[in-house]
Amino acid sequence: MSCQTVVICFMGLKKFSLLYN
Repeated sequence: MSCQTVVICFMGLKKFSLLYN
């Protein structure tokens, strides 16, 4: 899994974390 931009990756992880949490 490679991310084009760190911001997108971070936002994605945050969103996933919120959804899972």
